[in-house]
Amino acid sequence: MDKKEYNVKMLEQLQNPLHYKKLDSDPSTDNVVVIQQWTIKWLAKGQISKDVADGVINRNAKAGKAFGTVKTHKEQNPLRLITSCRGTSIENLSAFTEFYLKPKAQNLPSSVKDTTHLLQKIEEINKGGPFPDGTLLVSWDVVSMFPNIDNNLGASAVTRAINSRVQQCLSTECIVEAVEICLKHNSSQFSNQNFLQIHVNAMGPKNACSYADLAMGV
Repeated sequence: MDKKEYNVKMLEQLQNPLHYKKLDSDPSTDNVVVIQQWTIKWLAKGQISKDVADGVINRNAKAGKAFGTVKTHKEQNPLRLITSCRGTSIENLSAFTEFYLKPKAQNLPSSVKDTTHLLQKIEEINKGGPFPDGTLLVSWDVVSMFPNIDNNLGASAVTRAINSRVQQCLSTECIVEAVEICLKHNSSQFSNQNFLQIHVNAMGPKNACSYADLAMGV
């Protein structure tokens, strides 16, 4: 794939009005203000510590970089769009929420860490002996899973998962609000243009995989 084709395919996705909004400038400074307001609110309520409040704010935030990885196994080699979270306003806040989301995602019955984990699960199943006659082995795939997770579905799934914690030292409302900030303020740059993801989940933020797993599994 040459650079021209790559750029065309990237812009086809970034100019999708259902998922992205083109911005006139980098909103990183404004995004930091939103996160600061979150810290002030929850620090006043005694929900987070001063260290957490300081830690989630990236005062030197910059725009994330949007890029695509080529799906060489598919016809016409479409791109998997990723928005890098490194150095962005939401990087630290997404890491904060991942601390709470990851254990819940890993405890889902459908959770599979990697190929070795899958083989271990199959070995455990095989210990029960042969399957009954007529058993069907079924697999399924979600097409473009991350870009197809509705924000309301994701927030609802996260809320249910976080509510199920045995110890709730930090309120569900505080965590979910932080997740929603990450969803609504995930901006990036491509070809000197600024874009804001306005709907669904992005690949790139540190909490993205756990968020997607919970949306599909809860």
